[in-house]
Amino acid sequence: MIIGTEGDPHNVEEARDYFERGRLTAKTDIRCGDALSIFRAERGPFDLIFCDIDKHEYPDVIALAKRKLRSADSWCR
Repeated sequence: MIIGTEGDPHNVEEARDYFERGRLTAKTDIRCGDALSIFRAERGPFDLIFCDIDKHEYPDVIALAKRKLRSADSWCR
């Protein structure tokens, strides 16, 4: 499952439309709102975290990601 975030509701609807046309809606969850707030609310664990956010928020994301990222050891089992 891929969770994406976008602050502009119009862009969210456009993204959802593209994923629907690509028959990928079952594998995507595009949410409207602040990426960092949405990420904080998720339990995880995550296999991959890609954050395209404002640079001043990087330290907050790194601290969160450390707790929510699945360890590489669990991939090899």
